Amino acid sequence: MTFIFSCIYFYLPAALANMGAFLSKFVPGFKDIHYPVDFGLKIHNRRAVGDHKTIGGYLFGVVLGTSIGILKYLFIDPLVSDFVLFDLTLLQTILLYFVMANGALLGDLLESIIKRLVNIPPHSAWVPFDEIDHSVFAMLLASAMVPITWGIYFTVVTAYFFLHVISNVVGYALKLKKVPY
Repeated sequence: MTFIFSCIYFYLPAALANMGAFLSKFVPGFKDIHYPVDFGLKIHNRRAVGDHKTIGGYLFGVVLGTSIGILKYLFIDPLVSDFVLFDLTLLQTILLYFVMANGALLGDLLESIIKRLVNIPPHSAWVPFDEIDHSVFAMLLASAMVPITWGIYFTVVTAYFFLHVISNVVGYALKLKKVPY
């Protein structure tokens, strides 16, 4: 159980980065940056991603994920050292969570592009890809910086699959999301 919690704890800043892109519409400054992240690019006469994925959302996601990673390192890691997977310096931590936050958001964007290519409409469920895109890509990029074992990779992706489903249902119940997926 300690290993599972350690994996969840390790990935948490990147998961929050992915959530931050959605939450940016409530954050002054970021909510005003409405320019679409795909810059209007079309693939097969369809928008690559669409207007709902914005530069403001992407930037807030990266800022949030990186900031949470820094706060985690400075204030929480010393209190829960048994759950820390990697012994990193502050600079390594900043770089790692910057890369992982970008990875989570890029994974989501890549999944959205693939979704369009296979004719799945925006905001439609595409299980399990909607739930794992962020963790698969972020962990892949993280593995260039820290020794991610298959056990860590599998545990993060599996745990965050279920946490993603739960957070979507809660977001829908709180009327923050229009659909429960």
